Amino acid sequence: MEYSTKGQTLLTAWLKRKNISIYQLAKLTTLSYPAVFKYIKSQRIPNLEAAIKIEKVTDGYVPCMSWEMISVPKKKAVKKDTNHSNAEESQEKPKHNKTKPKGRT
Repeated sequence: MEYSTKGQTLLTAWLKRKNISIYQLAKLTTLSYPAVFKYIKSQRIPNLEAAIKIEKVTDGYVPCMSWEMISVPKKKAVKKDTNHSNAEESQEKPKHNKTKPKGRT
């Protein structure tokens, strides 16, 4: 599942501004590298304890409350139902006899 938060955007900007790697941020916050990576890539939202650690390390640049989820509509593939027909169309179509016509012998 993918999340979008202001925290993710702020943290990404902070890392670029300070020229700090995800690995270095993980060390500074004592959080695991995979967890921090997922926060950056919007695959996970930090729990309160982790969000507080991030806020402290970033000197408040990424506030704890910035990790609230933002509703982002996902694009869904639209499938065309070629087998679907409405009632009027089905009434207009002639019914076919499924038996084969007998040929001359």
